[in-house]
Amino acid sequence: MLRRREIDAQRALDHATAITLQRAYRGRLGRIAAEDQRVELAEFISQIRAEEAIAEEEEYWESHRMERLAREVAAFVKKEA
Repeated sequence: MLRRREIDAQRALDHATAITLQRAYRGRLGRIAAEDQRVELAEFISQIRAEEAIAEEEEYWESHRMERLAREVAAFVKKEA
């Protein structure tokens, strides 16, 4: 009878240990997945900001044609020198 209780106690301990290990492992996997999502979102936001900056710069140069021409001439002269 005592041996049976010891076996049951050991099984309960093994079961609790397995649950704890599974919880820790699944938590780790969840943190890794969350980090991957954060990186993906940050890259997406960075890409959108870069596209917006390019569009804003192009819009600026469309409305300031003389400044654009002056900049291009200055770059050409500097390149030739």
